[in-house]
Amino acid sequence: SLTGEDFDITISNNSPKEYAHIFNRDPSDSTLSKILEFDVIVFKNCFPTTKITSDEHLQEIMNYYTEVKKGIGRFPNKKFIVFTPPPVRKEATTSEYAARARKLAQWMNSPEYLGDSTNLEVFDFYSYLADENGENMNMLRRDYAPLFYRDSHPNRKANKEIAPIFVDFILNNSK
Repeated sequence: SLTGEDFDITISNNSPKEYAHIFNRDPSDSTLSKILEFDVIVFKNCFPTTKITSDEHLQEIMNYYTEVKKGIGRFPNKKFIVFTPPPVRKEATTSEYAARARKLAQWMNSPEYLGDSTNLEVFDFYSYLADENGENMNMLRRDYAPLFYRDSHPNRKANKEIAPIFVDFILNNSK
C-alpha cells in the first residue's frame, strides 16, 4: 500500500550510478536516512541499464554496482536486495547489448560480486524474464512482452508468475 511518504529521490532511470551516489552519502543525508529507517531495502534498475554498448560500458556499470556494495556495506544491520536489471524486448535492443546484459546479471549473482557480503542479496529478475536461447536469446521472453512493440515492461503474465517467486525470495533472505 502507498505510504504517502516522499523520499526526496531524484533519479532518471534508477541507474547503478545513481544508486552508488545515494548509498555512499553521509547517513544523515535526508534521502539516505529515510531509506535506512527500514530493515529491508529493495531496489532495482530500469531496463535502460541493459543497453550496454561495449565491454567498457559493462565494466563501468559493474564498477558502479561495486560502489553500491561498498556503500551498503556500511550498514550491516540492514538487509539490501537488489534486482538484476530486466531484459528488453527484441525490438528495443541488439544481440550484443543483450549478451552483455546477461553477463551483468551473471556477474551480479557471482561470488566475485557478492563475496563475503552478509547484508546484500541479488534477485535475478533478468534470468526469470529473459529467453535462454533462440533468436530472442537474452531478451525479454515473447510471452512476457506487452502488446505495444516498443514497451519492454513485463506484462501481466510475467508479473503474476514472478511476483510470488520474489515474495518468497524476500521472506527467505530478509532475516
